[in-house]
Amino acid sequence: MVKHTNLKDLFTAIANAIRAKTGSNDMIVADNFPTAIEALDAGNNGQYNIASIQNDDGTQMIAITDADGYSEEDYNRGYDSGKQAEYDRFWDAYQDNGKRTSYAHAFAGRCWTDETFKPKYPIKPDRYGGFRMFESTGITDFTRDGIVLDFSGVQDMRWAFALSENTEIKLPTIDLSNAINTNEIFTKYFGKSLSLIVSEKTVLSYIITQANYLTDLTISGVIATAINLDGCPVLSTESIQSVINALKDLTGQTSQKVQFHTDVLLKITDEQFAQISAKNWTA
Repeated sequence: MVKHTNLKDLFTAIANAIRAKTGSNDMIVADNFPTAIEALDAGNNGQYNIASIQNDDGTQMIAITDADGYSEEDYNRGYDSGKQAEYDRFWDAYQDNGKRTSYAHAFAGRCWTDETFKPKYPIKPDRYGGFRMFESTGITDFTRDGIVLDFSGVQDMRWAFALSENTEIKLPTIDLSNAINTNEIFTKYFGKSLSLIVSEKTVLSYIITQANYLTDLTISGVIATAINLDGCPVLSTESIQSVINALKDLTGQTSQKVQFHTDVLLKITDEQFAQISAKNWTA
C-alpha cells in the first residue's frame, strides 16, 4: 500500500484510483468522491470500498477493495496463481509429469511457437521418440532458459526438425550419437548455425538438405560413414574444417566420401583436400 503524509496526496490518490476504474481523465472535486464512487461499475454493481488507514507512524494510506473485500493486488495474485495452475495442469498431462518418452509428432506444426512451447520438464525421447518431433514447427528459439532437449538415446530422428523454415531459428547442440534413422532431419532447415554431436554409428548420408542459410556447422565426435552436405551451399571455411576434423581415419579400410556443394568445394584449400585424402576419404 502507498503511504500518504497529507490530505492533498491522499485525495489525489483517491481521485486517481476512481479515474483508473472509470477510464476518465476528468478532475474530481473531493466533495464529489461519494457520488463518483457510487457510480463505479466494474462487474460488482458499483460497490467499491475506499478506506483511509492510519499507520502507527501517523501516516495514512489508501485501500480500494470491491464489495467482497478484494483489492487489485488480490486479483493480480489470483490471476497469476490461476495462470500457473493452468500451466502446470497442461504440461503435467502433456509430459506425463516428466515421464513421457514418446515424442513423435509431439510439437509438429505452426501452432507451436515460442509462446506455446514452454515445457515444464526436460524432454528426453526414447529411441523412437524423435520421429517428426518438430516438423514444420513455428518455434524459433530452443535455447531459452528452462528448455532441455536430450536426444542422446534416440535412434529414429527422421524429419525431426524438417521444414523449420525460419532464418531466426536457434537450436542447442543436438546429440545424434545414437541416431541411425536420420533421413532429412534438417531438410529445409533455414537456421544459420547448427551444432551436432555424432559417433561412429551415426548415419549421416542425407541428414541436412536444402539448408540454404546454414553458414556455421560444428560437428563434435567421429564421422565414420559417408556424409552428404550438398544441400549446404554457404558453409564457412571454419565449418569445412570442423567436418574434416571429425572424419575418422580410414587408412587401410574402405574409403568413404564427404560430399560438399559445388560452391563450397571452391572454398576448400589444397591443404584441406590433403587432410581429407590422408584419412582415406574423397570429396
